[in-house]
This record gives sequence, structure tokens and C-alpha cells, in this order.
Amino acid sequence: MRFWDWALSVYARQPVAVACLHLQDAHGQNVPFLLWAAWTALEGRPADLARAAALVRAWDVEIGAPLR
Repeated sequence: MRFWDWALSVYARQPVAVACLHLQDAHGQNVPFLLWAAWTALEGRPADLARAAALVRAWDVEIGAPLR
């Protein structure tokens, strides 16, 4: 399954959305990144999570956080 389809399906489940938003609000996490990291693990796709997390953090500081 492609990421976006999977993410929409999973996020629509009641406890997932609440948990993701709590992680975002209370711990500064990036919801799309969390979903993507879970999807890569589920799909068995190799991913450099440390590098991806660093890119997401930089994006969040500059663009994401000011929009919230």
C-alpha cells in the first residue's frame, strides 16, 4: 500500500489521531514523520530514520512550528 493511502487509513482510527496529536502538542513531534516511520517499518523498507528526523526537525523549526 502506498504511504498516503496507509497514513489516511491509520490516522482515521480514533486512538491513532488522538495519540499523534498528543505527541505533537506535548512533545513537539511531527505527525506525518511519525506515520511515515511506522509505515517504513511495517513495509520493511529500509530508511535512514536519523537523517530523515534531522531533516524534519529543520523543516519544523523553519516552517511547521510557525504555522501552528
